[in-house]
Amino acid sequence: MDQNTAETLNKNIWELHRLVESGGATVRARQMLLRALAQQVDYLEEATQVPEEERAFLLEREDSRSGVLLVHGTKGSVADLRPLGEGLFEAGHSVYGMRLPSVGIPTATGLPSPWESYREEVNNRFTLFSECCKQVYVVGHGFGATLVLMQNFKPRPEGLILLAPAVHARVSRKQRILMALGLDRLGFLRKKMRWRSDVFDGMDAARKNKSWSRIPTFVAAAEDDERVDPRSIGFLRSRLTHHRTVIETFPSGGHRFHLGDAQQKVHQGIIDFLEST
Repeated sequence: MDQNTAETLNKNIWELHRLVESGGATVRARQMLLRALAQQVDYLEEATQVPEEERAFLLEREDSRSGVLLVHGTKGSVADLRPLGEGLFEAGHSVYGMRLPSVGIPTATGLPSPWESYREEVNNRFTLFSECCKQVYVVGHGFGATLVLMQNFKPRPEGLILLAPAVHARVSRKQRILMALGLDRLGFLRKKMRWRSDVFDGMDAARKNKSWSRIPTFVAAAEDDERVDPRSIGFLRSRLTHHRTVIETFPSGGHRFHLGDAQQKVHQGIIDFLEST
């Protein structure tokens, strides 16, 4: 995409935003806005040399008013949720798989973005997606699920899907000591750690937020998850109050259980959940 095309695209997005905000946007106009936003993101990610398999993606259905936003975790990428996104698209939903800031590209400091910037990006993408789809569901995996639970989404999503939600982290005694000494900030040690110390503040923010407790929610996790403490499921079970909430656990599969033997069952469970809400 050359500079003139990029400028025209930005102008079109601005005009479509105004149309949506005025309340006069047709379904077609909303679909045009969704495509334009996806093209804008693709242009930026190509310019910053994000590997193709780690770029954000849009799967659009013109016959659907329902959209699903996918939020990957900090240790993963958009590719972790691509199979689920394709399954949801086949089931009749438009799907947008977003990429968290700095994931897939080196930053100027070589450090990942702070979780606050991730939270802001999730909120921004939800707001934009909700302008294009009448009904929006949000899927989060790992810390992506934590980011979802931090939000006070407006408008309220139709439902949440939390896979391996990191509400409490599984942390070894050694890692606790390293974090207490501040050694987790050293690059060669950080790569060996399951979690960065700053994301614990994010988990705390998610637990304190009460806005999600009455939203229909589908939760699934593996009991042998090497990154998420089993207390996460117990906490969510005690806080989620909507009668359509579904909580499932699998005996094995690890943190990416949804990509293993349980994939088909997880996908069908999510599709059934979306149809019930």
